[in-house]
This record gives sequence, structure tokens and C-alpha cells, in this order.
Amino acid sequence: MNDDQSPSDVVLVEENEGAEAPGGPIIELFKSLITNDYKQNTVLSNAQIVDILQMEFNIDIQKHHVLEVEIYVNVVKKYLKDWPEWDEFEQSIINFKSANNSEAITSILEEKYINLKKYLGSMLDIAKYLSPNVVKDIPTTGQMYKLDSVNKENVVMEIEATRRQLNHLILRHPIGNNSIFNVNEPFPKYFAYSLPLHSILSWSGIEIELRLKWAKSGVINLKYENCHKLQHALVNKMLNLDSYQKTSLNQQWEVKSKCKNLTMISKDAILNLFEQCISNNRYLKWTPILVSMHKILNNITKNMPTSIGVPGIYRKYLSKYSYVRFLYENVTEENEVTDAENKKYDLRLQEVLSPMCQLHIGRSKIHEELIRIHCYFCQVTFIGKDIAWEIMNHFKSHIVEPDWQCTNCNKTITMSDLTLENWNHTCEPSLYHQLLSMKQ
Repeated sequence: MNDDQSPSDVVLVEENEGAEAPGGPIIELFKSLITNDYKQNTVLSNAQIVDILQMEFNIDIQKHHVLEVEIYVNVVKKYLKDWPEWDEFEQSIINFKSANNSEAITSILEEKYINLKKYLGSMLDIAKYLSPNVVKDIPTTGQMYKLDSVNKENVVMEIEATRRQLNHLILRHPIGNNSIFNVNEPFPKYFAYSLPLHSILSWSGIEIELRLKWAKSGVINLKYENCHKLQHALVNKMLNLDSYQKTSLNQQWEVKSKCKNLTMISKDAILNLFEQCISNNRYLKWTPILVSMHKILNNITKNMPTSIGVPGIYRKYLSKYSYVRFLYENVTEENEVTDAENKKYDLRLQEVLSPMCQLHIGRSKIHEELIRIHCYFCQVTFIGKDIAWEIMNHFKSHIVEPDWQCTNCNKTITMSDLTLENWNHTCEPSLYHQLLSMKQ
């Protein structure tokens, strides 16, 4: 579960049942969350919740009053978020994936699918008993339930696209048959220089897993990734509307999952472990990775408690403010728009990024030491003595990403510069404040 979602959104996982692998919307969502290690959050829309009502609980929405269906939708939203087995389920999946135990994953999917369905079913049974009394005196208009009637959602369509396609998906000015989509494959622009390793390890979609010898007490397992939150909206810049909120982000660490039997270790002890490995010739092949990871961890753990529980999953926002960019494709010369058309539309895909990292610290039962880097955009994994060279060489095939803009001070920053600073940007004072300070 993702506790940061708004009340109208539900983030969720899904699972299988019985001797025959179950299907349906719940199990598909479980699978989506489990296989999507990059964790672009899986959010349930009202339409998906209606699918759960119809396919999992045989509730025909066409035979119920619109308010009655709205009650059922809200019941599913609330109790999906409040299901008491989420933390246990998430921790089990993490452990089984670390051990590459696919049979155990299948088994727990089946078990938790049954448990979740029973839990939701019991809550819906109560709603079914009470809701007729709520709607009995409300006249029926004969209008069928519409998927957008709950909370008046404005989602019209869902689009699946690669990162490269998304960056060039929207035509700035509609042309021809007024289509706003760019159907031509964009010409890729690659980096003309090698990105620093530190910047690569802080890139979106990169997960670093390290299993390192922990004195005489076994092996510590540490996974680090940037799991940013993204929001997209299609905007017409000609309207000059403020289309995103300039809210500050809470940069305090949040514990994502808990275990009853925690081992408390010092934050400094983890940083010291990296220092010891860097100075040990046994880790010479991994030195570049260890140096960069030590720098990243030293940066992000400054406000972490001095003593932390293991195993544990910790996450925090990396910047006080979000970043925004506007993605679009200009029309070609032969499709040049007129001045009149220019005054109507300046369409952009607004992408707001709230930079967040996630750190999983545990004790590994596998005593083999390892450094592993996984690129989720390309679905490629790197291990071995040449791992630093291989990941840097791999990034030569990554496209150049459009620049970001700070939502607070409006400064434009390249993605390579942002990742080099681990997504932490300090806003410069405005000209007014600079003049004010000079006077003082």
C-alpha cells in the first residue's frame, strides 16, 4: 500500500487463488505490483473498482441505484487501504524475491487473494444490508451508473507509452484532423558525453543492490532506488492557468514496513562499512560503485535517526519542492499552423515529479557477496567485476531527458545536474530578497 495517495486513490497489490491460478482485477493488480519493481505506483481508478465489484463480487451496477454503487465503491476504496495484512504481505514478497523463491510467491499470492477477498466481501455484505435504507426515499431517475459519476473524475483515457514516446507524444498545435498525438517515432538524441557514475546511480529506474560482509555477523543486504512520484496532465498553455500546486514536501524519513524482531544498528556503522570496503583491496573491482554509493548514502541519511531497525524499508523525499516539465513535439514545417490556430492552442503534457528514494536494509541469509544494478526502463541487470564500466557504457544508449524546472523558484535544471546532486535542489533567493539583504 502507498500511504501517500489522496483519499480518492488506492494503491494496491494483487494475487492468485486455489489450485487453479485465479484471474480477475484483484489478482492482476497483485501481479502488477509484485512484478513492477520500479514501483511506478499502481493506483486504482473508480473504473477498476467497479470491475472488482462486478467480477469479484458479482455486483451488477446497472441494477443498483447510483448512490448505492457509490457507497460500494467507497467501501472498497477505504477497506483496501485499511486491510491489516498489507505490511506482512509486502515484507513476505520482498523476502521471497530476494531468495528467488517463485513457488513461495505463488503460494502467498493465493493465500492473500483469498484473505483480501473475504475481508472486502464481509465489508460489502454490511454495506448491502444498510444501503437500501439509505437510498429507498431517493427517487430513481432511470439513469445508468456512469464510471465518472463517483468523485467526478476527469480521466478520459489511459495511454501506454515508452519513456521516449511519452516525451514526444503531444503535438503542441493540433493539425490535420485535429489529432493531438504525434504518430511519428521521435528521432532519439543520445548523450554526447559519458555521464558520471554518481549521476547514473541516482537516475530514475535504477536499483542498486549490495550484499556486503558485516564483520563476523553475516551479510548485510542493502537496496537503494529512486521511486519518484509522477503526475501527468494535458494542459493548454494559452490559458495561462497555474496548473500545478507549489506545495513543499516532507523530507523526513518514513518507515514503510515493520518487523516484530528488529535488530537496531547505527546509521554510522553502515557508512563505516562502505569506508572499510573502499579501503579493502578485496573490493577493488567494486570501488567506483562503493565510492558513489557511500556519497549518496552519506548525503541522504543526514536526517535519518542515529539508530535504525533492521530489517526495514525507509523512504523520503529528496527535495523540498517538486519539479515540473512540459513535454510536446513541434509540428513539422509542412504542417505549419496559422497565427489564428496558434492563438487557440499550445498543448503540453505536464509532468510533475516529486523525487523520492527508498532504502531497504536487511540481513541476508545468502553469504555470497554481490553488487547488482538493474535498469528497469531497459530491463537489463549488471553484475561482475566490470559492473561500473558496463553500466556507464549502457547509459550511452539512453536518450537525453528534457530539463526540469523547480516549482518553487522556477529555475531550469538538466536531469544530469539533478541526478549529480541526488535530486536535491536548493532554491536561490529571489532578486527582491537579494536586494533586501543587501540593504540590511
